[in-house]
Amino acid sequence: MKNLNYIISLFLLSHISCKDKVVMHLNFDDIITEQGNYNYVFYDEVYQSSITIKIKVSKIENSGNVFAVADLYNKTLYQTSIFTTFNNFSKWGIYFDKVTGNVWFYTSDLENRILLKYGRNEDGGVEYKEIEYKGNIEMPQYLKNWLEE
Repeated sequence: MKNLNYIISLFLLSHISCKDKVVMHLNFDDIITEQGNYNYVFYDEVYQSSITIKIKVSKIENSGNVFAVADLYNKTLYQTSIFTTFNNFSKWGIYFDKVTGNVWFYTSDLENRILLKYGRNEDGGVEYKEIEYKGNIEMPQYLKNWLEE
């Protein structure tokens, strides 16, 4: 019965009609390359709990795209500035690392590479710290392959 409720919930979540596209990622080896809402669930080994992370990519009218990362309860954990948008005509992508919980962002128009390092604050809440990477941090292989395409 519990599995049936889970399947029905997934079906309803994937078929909700709204303005933004909602995607429940079950295959983690994907790079986000279009606007929409993306939900990821991964297992935090240290706290031994499942964590839901939401990534939303939005277009700002007459400008470019921005993205934000939130927790299950829509608490914003990271948000790009509206003054440093990225456009659809450049190569850009967001990759969620299912093992570490880190979020990787790349855009060619700004030559911007950001690693959002997953961690916990003093209260045990989820937090992300922004780190700009140039080549000094080992990227996941899937992301490396995508960047070389």
